Amino acid sequence: MNTKFKEFKKKLFNKKIRKQALFSHLKKEHSFEEQLYILSKLPKTFESLVYGVPIFKSTKNFGLKELTPFVTEKSEMNWLTHLFKKYSEELNTFLIHKTEFETRLLLGDYKKSKEALN
Repeated sequence: MNTKFKEFKKKLFNKKIRKQALFSHLKKEHSFEEQLYILSKLPKTFESLVYGVPIFKSTKNFGLKELTPFVTEKSEMNWLTHLFKKYSEELNTFLIHKTEFETRLLLGDYKKSKEALN
């Protein structure tokens, strides 16, 4: 797998290759394990090409990610699994706050439900 990463990295730093096309190829042609290996070694400067801005800080971030094209249901699930794994801590924190907010709202404790949003 190391040779596949070396090939991918070589293409990644080639100015003639469109980066989004390279990640589309990774999504389409590589196994889940190969994707996992390559993405785990990916320099942080290129992470936005894979993950975009999944956790918006403001509405200015909407639509900033150029999506990789849909291939198959399996490839989409594999790709989303990488995203969920990368942001599992943020997702879990969100779910805790969401549950707290909903519980307080349903109990009529509007002040505490508003606090859960902060």
